[in-house]
Amino acid sequence: LVLTSLFVVALFSSAEGQSAMSAAVAANTLTASLPTPNRAIDIIFALDRSGSVGSSNYNKIIDFVKAVLSHFSVSPTTTRVAVVSFGSSSKVEFDLLRSSSSNNNKCELLRTYIPTIKYTGGATNTRGALDLALTLLKKSGVRSYSTKVVFTITDGKWNRGGDPASVVRDLQNRGVYMYAFGIGAWGINSNRLSGLGNKD
Repeated sequence: LVLTSLFVVALFSSAEGQSAMSAAVAANTLTASLPTPNRAIDIIFALDRSGSVGSSNYNKIIDFVKAVLSHFSVSPTTTRVAVVSFGSSSKVEFDLLRSSSSNNNKCELLRTYIPTIKYTGGATNTRGALDLALTLLKKSGVRSYSTKVVFTITDGKWNRGGDPASVVRDLQNRGVYMYAFGIGAWGINSNRLSGLGNKD
């Protein structure tokens, strides 16, 4: 797997033609394809909290986020993290991409920030979440020299806000590495999911 290849896996759920894998295995596979974890990386997780994902799967999404972060040194000089989520609407859960505070560390992420992310149900506004991700990366104070990565974790069944394809292209044109991970209570739309990651 090369960094600019599409990375789509099924996490914990069954999908035709795809095998489920644990958060730890997926995180290990993923981080093997990324730049050196202790260098400057800005990560945005886009988390699907819609009804078609389901509350139990959403808890597994949070576990997956924690598993990925376990492979990175989170600090103002290395990895910085933001999370956006989407159901019927999208929102910024937290944004530490511009934070140079000593509180910007993995312990604070796990203890303070991640526990505030809640499941809501509703429709699936994937485009809205990726629009927010793009807005965060454009803000003044985001490191110009960092590697930018967006992880979208969803069942691919967007039904609110329109097709996210143009926003994906905008992110890719800015040099952002796009990864898509599939999870859902009633299967995964693989075709739509594949459109959320890099293909070249």
